[in-house]
Amino acid sequence: MARDWCTRGAAGLFPRPRTSTHSLDVIHVKCPAPGPRALHRLAVLLLIVQDGGLPETETREMIYQATEDTAGSFPLREAFVDCRGETREFLIDFTRSDDHRSLRAVEMSDAHGRYEFTAMSEADPYLALYRLRGTIRRELATRYLQSNGGRLALSHDELKGRIGYGGLAIDGKFVSFADLVELIQTYEGFNISLQIHDAIGV
Repeated sequence: MARDWCTRGAAGLFPRPRTSTHSLDVIHVKCPAPGPRALHRLAVLLLIVQDGGLPETETREMIYQATEDTAGSFPLREAFVDCRGETREFLIDFTRSDDHRSLRAVEMSDAHGRYEFTAMSEADPYLALYRLRGTIRRELATRYLQSNGGRLALSHDELKGRIGYGGLAIDGKFVSFADLVELIQTYEGFNISLQIHDAIGV
């Protein structure tokens, strides 16, 4: 469970160089995984310099080292409960081994339309992890399709999924384009809006 932490100037955690003339605001850190290590990394990340200048060389090096150290924390497994009460387990890892800004969660299932989610943070992998967890919970809480007389139907006139070869991944299942066309034809006379966007931060 996430916690709110507050510290002034990160005093006691990250001593400022004696030559520094910058003062730091009170910062609030939302820790995705509460504990000293998570607090340490996020507090380094969220140091705010009032005059808008860059931190000193020593501080930049600390940020770099804290970010690099996160590589040993991944991959990791986490379980989430969907809207039907089913537990779904995900493997969370860096999207690319040489880029720690982006994380991907892939459902540990052999299903062709299994869930996949991606989140990104330019600053720190733990912030990306916080966003990724939020995306997973939000998307698993919504069911877009239901069975109506053996045929697919929209549960609330909205559809969201991931484009794959030959169809869409929706609700953790694969739906062929042929089945999708058949579904849409039941809405003859209605208007439709289509949006296609990057998978990051769905």
